[in-house]
Amino acid sequence: MIYSPVNRLGCFREIWLVDFEFRQPDTVLVEAHVETIEGIVVKTQEYLTKASKIALRGFTLRSDANIVRYPDRYMDDRGVEMWNEVMRILDEIEVENV
Repeated sequence: MIYSPVNRLGCFREIWLVDFEFRQPDTVLVEAHVETIEGIVVKTQEYLTKASKIALRGFTLRSDANIVRYPDRYMDDRGVEMWNEVMRILDEIEVENV
């Protein structure tokens, strides 16, 4: 993995008491308490913009955010078919074990 300014967001785990996961080169998953998530998202986007400006020598990237709260879950349209298949298999296993 290349250590870039964007990856330095991980150091804020201790400061903000939140969890960052870099799942893909262009994706950051941020976990925080429901009462603080909006502020954490704003700060994360500010730092991502600053990091892109450093890494890209002045060019800044925009970011968008999708906040998902319990009991909802994040679902990408591309994963719906697979999610439904996994849930179907789990239902079958549950019926077999009864």
